[in-house]
Amino acid sequence: MNVIKNKLDYFRKTVVNLQEVTVQFPENKLEKAGVIKHFELAYEQAWVCLKAVIAQEGLETSGPRNVFQKAWQLGYLKQEEVWLDMIQDRNTTVHTYDDIFASEMVDRIMENYRLVFTDLLRFLEDKFG
Repeated sequence: MNVIKNKLDYFRKTVVNLQEVTVQFPENKLEKAGVIKHFELAYEQAWVCLKAVIAQEGLETSGPRNVFQKAWQLGYLKQEEVWLDMIQDRNTTVHTYDDIFASEMVDRIMENYRLVFTDLLRFLEDKFG
């Protein structure tokens, strides 16, 4: 349980940071890059935390796709498609940067991803404190 609490703490910090940088819509390249970086950090901590939670259930997982699918099957995630889309977006953010993609990515973070991170955080806090 201590491992899960530690991972939950890390996830909580990344979600709070993402919320802070998305209070206002980013207007310039630096602000957009900051939002995208905070999204990447929250994404990494989300799947790592879920992996630990699923392992406590006695189940094995490998990689973000498998973790998100298993978490959805267990009822931990509400919107499987959003989480699976997130995998592709996260992989693209790491390997590609252009202004059009960055703007589209920030829109998805602001409209979808920060909300599902917040939902997951609430669920995990209710379950594990």
